[in-house]
Amino acid sequence: RLGSGDCEAQARTRGTCGRAQPPPPRSAAMATRSGAADASCAAAAAKGAPEPAKTGECFVMYVAFFFVGIGCGWFPCDAILNLCLNEPSLGGIWMARALLIGGITGVVEGVLYLIYVVILAKPFSFRVMQRVATVLIGMCVVELFVLAGFWQVGAPHHPVMVIATILGYFVANTTYLLLFPMIATYYGGWLVAPVRTGTDMSTVITAFLGEAQNPSGAHNVVPSWTLLVCYAAAAMAGMASWLVIMRRGTGLRAEVAEALAGGKSPAPARARVDTTESLELGAAQAASGGAVVEHSDDSSTPALWARARVVEAVRQRLSLMWCPRQLL
Repeated sequence: RLGSGDCEAQARTRGTCGRAQPPPPRSAAMATRSGAADASCAAAAAKGAPEPAKTGECFVMYVAFFFVGIGCGWFPCDAILNLCLNEPSLGGIWMARALLIGGITGVVEGVLYLIYVVILAKPFSFRVMQRVATVLIGMCVVELFVLAGFWQVGAPHHPVMVIATILGYFVANTTYLLLFPMIATYYGGWLVAPVRTGTDMSTVITAFLGEAQNPSGAHNVVPSWTLLVCYAAAAMAGMASWLVIMRRGTGLRAEVAEALAGGKSPAPARARVDTTESLELGAAQAASGGAVVEHSDDSSTPALWARARVVEAVRQRLSLMWCPRQLL
């Protein structure tokens, strides 16, 4: 134990007796650094906090494009297949006919699209693609209403069903050829997912309702026109969603929205390859094994330049069929 003298000596040397020393004052630089660190932490926390408004906006956008996929999906095709399965007057022979008509329609449309892309090499504009999507959804609605009222006309040949099958597969195939590339190029790339979900959901809906219509396989619980009207109502919801999307510019990329606001035609995300002299020089260099080839009027290398032009022409047309980066 320390005596009073020892405590007094300790107090004189250390400046305290029986109590702790106060912490040394912080310098101005230390206080500034600490304040900056606290501000950065607060900013990071605010940045990481969820934004309910933005989340809700994305959800509404997802639902809108989901109904667009329903509107231009497989409703007509699957509705016709349900008719073939559930209506005794049609039978299995019409199932085979519907699938055959759908296969021929897909092959013909694919060949025509390939010819257009390779020979004409002129991509569709944004406005044209929007109008095509509107026409596709409108065709789907009209087909379903016509089938609801007139599918049995002209039996046993059923010309209404034949025409509806052709147009139904045309709508579904054109959706994959034009609508999906348009969404991936001019709208947010993630919006391809709800559109594809909607097209698949149209198949799920027709499958479940077709099973509920005739669960025993011998008797229809409800008439077929009732289901066709329900399908048409779902497609009309898709039409309404698409019209609102076009009117408000929902989901457009920033550069596309700016171009439309300025009265200009928006350019696609991947610009087409132009056949210019520089590209011909690059193709000639590639054809020559990497050697530098200078353009001249000398006829000593006509075969090389002819080959370069052919290679570049093929490359230019094939570039129009490249998959957009947003789909990868």
